[in-house]
Amino acid sequence: MDRLEEFIKNNREAFDDAKAPAFNWDQIQTPKKKEAKYRTLKFLALAASLALLISVFIKVNIKQEDQVAQTELGKELSELKVYYSSQVTNRFDQIKKYNSDPDIEKDIQQMDVFIAELEEELKDVPPSKREEIIEAMIKNYHYKLMMLDRVLNQIKKSEKENKDDSIDI
Repeated sequence: MDRLEEFIKNNREAFDDAKAPAFNWDQIQTPKKKEAKYRTLKFLALAASLALLISVFIKVNIKQEDQVAQTELGKELSELKVYYSSQVTNRFDQIKKYNSDPDIEKDIQQMDVFIAELEEELKDVPPSKREEIIEAMIKNYHYKLMMLDRVLNQIKKSEKENKDDSIDI
């Protein structure tokens, strides 16, 4: 290091006569640009955090609304099942008084299996599609009642014909 200092002292005048090159001051002030980039990143991180918080809030809110809707749907479905089950039981009991055909019971069991499948599907379907499934369940209950009514009417009709035939003899 001593030799370098000695060289600079000896040739100092040669260093002083040279002019500094023209600088682009924007290149020298780059730390300010980095600071601006840092601010941009900071702003983006803040915006992302805010978006995440909002999405979590919305998801929790939707989940709570869905649970309320499920509870209301559960009550409505229970009432629906109780009503139609009592109607089906009533008609089926009337049919049993006249005739105990195992095919009728099998048909009713198949319809019950289909309704149970619809109930399971109802749990996994989005709220916008629930109404369609409930309508399908109601139609199935209607079909079940219609089938039992037809059988019951047919039995009563044949019984009436049998009575009329026995009177004519």
